[in-house]
Parts: sequence; structure tokens; C-alpha cells
Amino acid sequence: MPRQQFVQALPDTSRVQQQPNGPTAEQIKEADKRTTTVNIFGVLLLLLGLGLLIGGISVGGWGGLALFVYGFVPLILSIPLMIFRSKNSTRRLASEKLKAERKAARNK
Repeated sequence: MPRQQFVQALPDTSRVQQQPNGPTAEQIKEADKRTTTVNIFGVLLLLLGLGLLIGGISVGGWGGLALFVYGFVPLILSIPLMIFRSKNSTRRLASEKLKAERKAARNK
């Protein structure tokens, strides 16, 4: 008695387009705008803090001391704003890609 062979029809995967698994170009552009805005605000706070520190030094007295101390607040607030990277920003995506490549190379 001859053997029966079963042929299963599989879909043609060469015609199926793969869906992108990352953010779209519009999302990246919007994230870069947001990141740039926050970074500029951080630089402005840094300049304000430096201005208050310099003003406090040049004025002298108790008022100068108050300006000097108030100058540290914008300086401290400016640091996280200057290093901020939003979720889909170009810099963050590049660093995540580099981390993934390093991890894959380490696991080989």
C-alpha cells in the first residue's frame, strides 16, 4: 500500500511586509523637539543661576549673600534638565541600540 504524503500550504512570507517595531519618524521628530526645548530651558536656568551668583558676589552684604544662595537653586535645577532625553529621542534610541549590541556581543 503506498504511503500518503501530506503537503501543507504555507503562506508566502516573501511578500508579507514586516511591521516596524520602533517609533515612527514623526514620533522621533516630536521627541527631539521636546528634548531640545527642555535642554534649552536647562541652559537658561544655568545662566540665571550664574548671573545670580555673580550678582551676589558683586553686590556684597546680606543682599549679596541672598543672591548668591538663590543662585544655587537654578544651578541645581538646570543639571537634570540639561541631561534630559525623552523616550523616543534620537540620542536615547542610539544609546539603547548600542547597549543591545553590546549585550548581544557579550552573550555570544
